[in-house]
Amino acid sequence: MIDVNEVTRRERIPMTDEREFRPKIVVFTCNWEAYAALEAAGTSRRDYPAGARVLRLPCLGSISRNHILSALKHGADGVLLMACPEDKCHYESGSALAEKTFNETVKLLDAAGMPTGVLEFERMAFDGAEQLVSKLRGFELRIRGALETLEESEVVRG
Repeated sequence: MIDVNEVTRRERIPMTDEREFRPKIVVFTCNWEAYAALEAAGTSRRDYPAGARVLRLPCLGSISRNHILSALKHGADGVLLMACPEDKCHYESGSALAEKTFNETVKLLDAAGMPTGVLEFERMAFDGAEQLVSKLRGFELRIRGALETLEESEVVRG
């Protein structure tokens, strides 16, 4: 069982000139199309957020809400699910199953009063290295904004 209060009370690295806060992003990716885009980004030396940690699954359709919530509970500031394009899924319905799990988890986070912006879903083709880098950078910025809003609301409730 995941205690939602534990998830929202993690310590943050303060944003200062000396040390800029870098959100920890867990990227769950399928083994095929989406992971190939990540590899292409790496081999072409495209920089993406240093706080991104990639966990490759045989098929993203096997991910559960527990995997996502566990990543958040154990310190991830954001979770990105990167699936194959629906028409290129090697397991036919894995991409659709992953999207269903994503939507269910967003509803759960919303019902718990947690920011839903810390979770995103994207379909990525193997040739989408530039799109992937752009997605990760944008996600990092959105997480920062979501966390700042959360911290401000905790100060007000304080």
